[in-house]
Amino acid sequence: TDSLLFEWQELLLLDLEDKETEATLPVMRLLESEAAGRHMQQPFSFNRYPSDVTDLSNGQTVAEFAEAFYKKVQTAAVTD
Repeated sequence: TDSLLFEWQELLLLDLEDKETEATLPVMRLLESEAAGRHMQQPFSFNRYPSDVTDLSNGQTVAEFAEAFYKKVQTAAVTD
């Protein structure tokens, strides 16, 4: 899936507990062409990590990203 097909705010506003709309089909969004899905894609990126992780990494390697993430979690745990 392409995380850019939906905005986070749209997903957060979905009412998953709404029993009145049980017959409603799920939301489906499609790209109109293959080119639309590849315009920002790096070669072989489909074999790597979810695009959310790649977006958050700021061009770091996985090891650098993991280390920075670990440090941020540790800092947050100490300050809370």
